[in-house]
Amino acid sequence: LAVAWQQRIGGAAEPLQLDYISGTVLAEASDEEGPWRQALEEQLRQQRPEEERLGQCQVGPHRDEVALLIGGQAARRYGSAGQQRTLVLALKLGELDLVGQVVGQPPLLLLDDVLAELDPGRQQLLLEAVGDGHQCLVSATHLEAFSSGWRAHSQVVELRSGALVA
Repeated sequence: LAVAWQQRIGGAAEPLQLDYISGTVLAEASDEEGPWRQALEEQLRQQRPEEERLGQCQVGPHRDEVALLIGGQAARRYGSAGQQRTLVLALKLGELDLVGQVVGQPPLLLLDDVLAELDPGRQQLLLEAVGDGHQCLVSATHLEAFSSGWRAHSQVVELRSGALVA
Protein backbone atom coordinates (compact mmCIF):
# COMPACT_ATOMS: atom_id res chain seq x y z
CA LEU A 1 0.00 0.00 0.00
CA ALA A 2 2.82 2.41 0.89
CA VAL A 3 4.63 1.65 -2.37
CA ALA A 4 1.52 2.63 -4.35
CA TRP A 5 1.15 5.86 -2.37
CA GLN A 6 4.84 6.69 -2.84
CA GLN A 7 4.42 6.32 -6.58
CA ARG A 8 1.29 8.47 -6.53
CA ILE A 9 2.84 11.30 -4.46
CA GLY A 10 6.55 11.03 -5.27
CA GLY A 11 6.34 9.81 -8.84
CA ALA A 12 7.72 6.80 -10.64
CA ALA A 13 11.27 8.21 -10.54
CA GLU A 14 11.40 7.65 -6.77
CA PRO A 15 10.13 4.11 -6.11
CA LEU A 16 9.82 3.04 -2.49
CA GLN A 17 11.37 -0.22 -1.38
CA LEU A 18 11.07 -1.72 2.09
CA ASP A 19 13.76 -4.25 3.02
CA TYR A 20 13.52 -6.39 6.15
CA ILE A 21 16.90 -6.77 7.86
CA SER A 22 16.97 -9.50 10.46
CA GLY A 23 18.84 -9.06 13.74
CA THR A 24 19.65 -12.76 13.60
CA VAL A 25 22.21 -13.95 11.07
CA LEU A 26 21.13 -17.09 9.25
CA ALA A 27 23.50 -18.82 6.83
CA GLU A 28 20.68 -19.84 4.48
CA ALA A 29 17.24 -18.27 4.14
CA SER A 30 14.48 -20.38 5.63
CA ASP A 31 10.83 -20.01 6.56
CA GLU A 32 11.11 -22.81 9.12
CA GLU A 33 11.36 -21.98 12.83
CA GLY A 34 14.06 -24.57 13.62
CA PRO A 35 16.98 -23.00 11.71
CA TRP A 36 16.12 -19.54 13.09
CA ARG A 37 15.92 -20.87 16.64
CA GLN A 38 19.29 -22.66 16.30
CA ALA A 39 20.99 -19.63 14.73
CA LEU A 40 19.67 -17.31 17.44
CA GLU A 41 20.66 -19.66 20.28
CA GLU A 42 24.18 -20.02 18.85
CA GLN A 43 24.58 -16.27 18.38
CA LEU A 44 23.34 -15.60 21.92
CA ARG A 45 25.86 -18.13 23.29
CA GLN A 46 28.70 -16.53 21.35
CA GLN A 47 27.72 -12.97 22.26
CA ARG A 48 27.01 -13.56 25.95
CA PRO A 49 30.35 -12.31 27.36
CA GLU A 50 30.19 -9.17 25.22
CA GLU A 51 26.54 -8.59 26.08
CA GLU A 52 27.25 -8.95 29.81
CA ARG A 53 30.08 -6.45 29.45
CA LEU A 54 27.88 -3.97 27.56
CA GLY A 55 24.72 -4.64 29.57
CA GLN A 56 22.61 -5.10 26.46
CA CYS A 57 21.63 -7.81 24.00
CA GLN A 58 23.38 -7.54 20.62
CA VAL A 59 21.46 -10.13 18.56
CA GLY A 60 17.85 -11.16 18.19
CA PRO A 61 14.54 -10.01 16.78
CA HIS A 62 14.62 -6.74 18.73
CA ARG A 63 17.56 -5.77 16.49
CA ASP A 64 15.48 -6.29 13.32
CA GLU A 65 15.03 -3.25 11.10
CA VAL A 66 13.14 -2.20 8.04
CA ALA A 67 15.33 -0.31 5.58
CA LEU A 68 13.43 2.35 3.67
CA LEU A 69 14.89 2.94 0.21
CA ILE A 70 13.98 5.56 -2.37
CA GLY A 71 15.24 4.73 -5.82
CA GLY A 72 17.47 2.05 -4.28
CA GLN A 73 19.17 4.51 -1.88
CA ALA A 74 18.75 4.66 1.90
CA ALA A 75 16.18 7.41 2.51
CA ARG A 76 17.58 8.13 5.97
CA ARG A 77 21.02 8.94 4.59
CA TYR A 78 20.45 10.20 1.04
CA GLY A 79 16.87 11.45 0.92
CA SER A 80 16.10 15.16 0.91
CA ALA A 81 13.73 16.56 3.52
CA GLY A 82 10.94 16.54 0.92
CA GLN A 83 11.68 12.95 -0.10
CA GLN A 84 11.71 11.83 3.52
CA ARG A 85 8.44 13.64 4.20
CA THR A 86 6.90 12.05 1.10
CA LEU A 87 8.03 8.61 2.27
CA VAL A 88 6.50 9.14 5.72
CA LEU A 89 3.27 10.30 4.10
CA ALA A 90 3.24 7.22 1.84
CA LEU A 91 3.59 5.01 4.93
CA LYS A 92 0.84 6.92 6.76
CA LEU A 93 -1.52 6.80 3.78
CA GLY A 94 -0.83 3.09 3.37
CA GLU A 95 -1.68 2.67 7.04
CA LEU A 96 -4.86 4.68 6.46
CA ASP A 97 -5.91 2.32 3.66
CA LEU A 98 -5.09 -0.75 5.73
CA VAL A 99 -7.08 0.47 8.75
CA GLY A 100 -9.98 1.31 6.44
CA GLN A 101 -9.90 -2.22 5.00
CA VAL A 102 -9.71 -3.90 8.41
CA VAL A 103 -12.30 -1.72 10.17
CA GLY A 104 -14.58 -1.31 7.18
CA GLN A 105 -14.75 2.48 7.53
CA PRO A 106 -12.32 5.14 6.38
CA PRO A 107 -10.49 6.66 9.34
CA LEU A 108 -9.94 10.38 9.78
CA LEU A 109 -6.54 11.52 8.50
CA LEU A 110 -4.93 14.38 10.43
CA LEU A 111 -2.14 16.26 8.62
CA ASP A 112 -0.49 19.00 10.66
CA ASP A 113 1.36 21.60 8.55
CA VAL A 114 2.21 18.82 6.11
CA LEU A 115 2.96 21.09 3.15
CA ALA A 116 5.87 22.88 4.81
CA GLU A 117 8.64 20.58 3.56
CA LEU A 118 7.15 19.65 0.19
CA ASP A 119 7.81 21.34 -3.13
CA PRO A 120 4.73 22.73 -4.95
CA GLY A 121 4.46 19.66 -7.22
CA ARG A 122 4.42 17.24 -4.28
CA GLN A 123 2.00 19.50 -2.41
CA GLN A 124 -0.48 19.34 -5.27
CA LEU A 125 -0.11 15.57 -5.69
CA LEU A 126 -0.66 15.03 -1.96
CA LEU A 127 -3.71 17.27 -1.83
CA GLU A 128 -5.23 15.55 -4.86
CA ALA A 129 -4.50 12.14 -3.32
CA VAL A 130 -5.99 12.83 0.12
CA GLY A 131 -8.92 14.71 -1.37
CA ASP A 132 -9.83 11.60 -3.33
CA GLY A 133 -12.29 9.85 -1.03
CA HIS A 134 -10.54 10.42 2.30
CA GLN A 135 -11.86 12.28 5.29
CA CYS A 136 -8.99 14.59 6.09
CA LEU A 137 -8.22 17.45 8.46
CA VAL A 138 -5.27 19.56 7.27
CA SER A 139 -3.72 22.38 9.29
CA ALA A 140 -1.61 25.04 7.63
CA THR A 141 -0.27 28.49 8.27
CA HIS A 142 -0.65 29.69 4.66
CA LEU A 143 -3.91 29.14 2.80
CA GLU A 144 -2.20 30.20 -0.46
CA ALA A 145 -0.42 26.83 -0.56
CA PHE A 146 -3.76 25.20 -1.41
CA SER A 147 -5.00 25.53 -4.97
CA SER A 148 -8.29 27.37 -5.46
CA GLY A 149 -9.81 24.19 -6.92
CA TRP A 150 -8.88 22.19 -3.85
CA ARG A 151 -10.18 24.90 -1.51
CA ALA A 152 -13.49 25.03 -3.42
CA HIS A 153 -14.14 21.38 -2.51
CA SER A 154 -13.03 21.80 1.10
CA GLN A 155 -14.35 23.39 4.24
CA VAL A 156 -11.90 26.05 5.39
CA VAL A 157 -11.87 27.07 9.03
CA GLU A 158 -9.70 29.96 10.21
CA LEU A 159 -8.44 30.39 13.76
CA ARG A 160 -7.02 33.62 15.18
CA SER A 161 -5.79 33.83 18.73
CA GLY A 162 -7.51 30.52 19.47
CA ALA A 163 -10.94 31.66 18.24
CA LEU A 164 -12.88 30.74 15.11
CA VAL A 165 -13.09 33.52 12.51
CA ALA A 166 -16.33 33.59 10.53
